Amino acid sequence: MAQDISGTSLLSNSQAATATPCFRARFDWDEAGFGSLGSWTNETTRVQRMSGEMRAVGWKRSIGALGGGVANSCTVVLDNEECTTPYSGFRFSPTNASGPLYSKIGGGKLRMMRAYIEMGYEQAGSPQYVPVMAGYIVEPEENYRARTVQFSIRDRAAAAILSRDSTALYESVSARSYMETLAALLDRDPPGPGERDVDLGTVLHPFAWLDDEPIWDEMRDLALANGGRVWYDNGGTLHFETLGHLVRPQTNSWEDPTVSQYTFTTNRFQECNPRYDPEDVSNHVIVESVPLYVSTLQMVYSAGEVYIVPPSDSLTVEARHRWPVRSVVTPVQGTDFVALTAGGTDISGDVTVTPSTNAARSTLTISNSNSSYTAYMYVLQLRGYPLLAEQAVRVEVEDATSIAQYGRRTERIRSSYIRSRAQAEAIAGFRLARYKDPPLTLTLAGAPAAPWLEAGDRVTVVESLTGISDDFFIAVIRWEYDGGIEQTLDLVRAEDLYPYTNYFQMGTTKFGGSGTSGSGRLLW
Repeated sequence: MAQDISGTSLLSNSQAATATPCFRARFDWDEAGFGSLGSWTNETTRVQRMSGEMRAVGWKRSIGALGGGVANSCTVVLDNEECTTPYSGFRFSPTNASGPLYSKIGGGKLRMMRAYIEMGYEQAGSPQYVPVMAGYIVEPEENYRARTVQFSIRDRAAAAILSRDSTALYESVSARSYMETLAALLDRDPPGPGERDVDLGTVLHPFAWLDDEPIWDEMRDLALANGGRVWYDNGGTLHFETLGHLVRPQTNSWEDPTVSQYTFTTNRFQECNPRYDPEDVSNHVIVESVPLYVSTLQMVYSAGEVYIVPPSDSLTVEARHRWPVRSVVTPVQGTDFVALTAGGTDISGDVTVTPSTNAARSTLTISNSNSSYTAYMYVLQLRGYPLLAEQAVRVEVEDATSIAQYGRRTERIRSSYIRSRAQAEAIAGFRLARYKDPPLTLTLAGAPAAPWLEAGDRVTVVESLTGISDDFFIAVIRWEYDGGIEQTLDLVRAEDLYPYTNYFQMGTTKFGGSGTSGSGRLLW
């Protein structure tokens, strides 16, 4: 959500007629990491111009919507200055072996270097910043004629999407717990406890696992099943928010989605363009779910070849299970494996098979203690308790009035973490209530930058000629620095997504209908 600017003059200075914008661009040429910003190289004096965009992933995968996220991107153009003695050539050229950064950025190492961009306003000649990008250089582009280099930068998800892993089976696990497990598996810069802001989740997930799958995709799938989003904010903190996040008050005002973070009046923008787009409508929603159950003990792997283990040696075999398993049993001699010599003598008693098991695969360590004979594994299998699929569940809801007005607009929702009819019904009802009618969307252009705002923040817009005086959620922020800082914002009206105020708050209100004293409704 919005960044904390308490104790600064950023709000008043952003609205001042003589505001002086400032920025800072630092790069981690020495690979110190996000926790050591003080040792990064400050390249601010070499920056010519910058622009960026923070975008919720589509209207229908937008603010607090299903499985969406936020994509934050930034482009920085810097002077690729010619170096002086003892160096020569261009500073940022990855082919210039005589440059001061060559040992750090040469040979393609410039790609995926960490970057941290801040913007703000001066207060009495001193800069006050907030971050607008914490991420990685994904596309460096050198312009020889202009003597510049352009860095295309993406948020920390740019590294997260490159990570894959496999895990054990987790049972009755909360979305928060599993999301934190996934975050810890990221190959590069896994967010620590101080870099995570993770909601509890809407349900306990009966089963969860990875099988050599992209971790970021799994995190998005988990967010989909909880009606929320997963994203990295401007400062590099990982967020996981569920379907009720935007109606749940927070202790800190700048993190509270029920509190407006900024008010835009006619002197704070140049254009105010409202619209209702029928393409934003979903009036026929289908949610599909496949429940799972733990079956009885049975064979989950059988070797398709004869493995050979030399005398006094061992061999590891990857055993891919036919189904995900809760657990496996230790292989039993004569039942699960048979080891013979080349002459057909049974030496199974000299062989042990030890499994190390994840949900979808096991690593079998086969040890042959016989010092004279090679073991030929003519039988090798693994037994366990697999997860099997029950009859698929299909939940289908529609709104006849909306279909009559806008035509049938069908949306299908699938997630491997929607595993029950009740969960599917909740997601379908939530989705239909939200988008059976198009929300009011608004584009504000030419607004002096409020760089502490982020996608998902609540803001207020007041414009008399269009009759608008409402709160909105930010869906997209586009900004540009070229001597000054301007923003263009795409907004969606808050009351069109959350039309009520008496939402159920666990531990605060009672869940029930409008006639129940102290009651709260469940989002729709």
